[in-house]
Amino acid sequence: MLIILMLSLLTAWLISPRSKPEINYVQGTVIEITSGDGTTLLVQLENGQQTRILASGTTPSLNSQIKLIEKRYANGEIHYNYNKTHNAL
Repeated sequence: MLIILMLSLLTAWLISPRSKPEINYVQGTVIEITSGDGTTLLVQLENGQQTRILASGTTPSLNSQIKLIEKRYANGEIHYNYNKTHNAL
């Protein structure tokens, strides 16, 4: 009986909807470009924080302004993505 209850709770947890992140667009300035296996950018955001992101395709130039996609999750995590196709400033 206990096993059935535990399986039911696990199943309910697995199929329950996850909270979706709040999505915003933020601007930043490219302050460092590192090439290797992939190109990474160190970006200074408008609020003064810095974040390192992976850039694919055309790499922006040093000191250029770029737009990042900011995803804020309910647990406090914040993820930034660079999408060159949505980067018209």
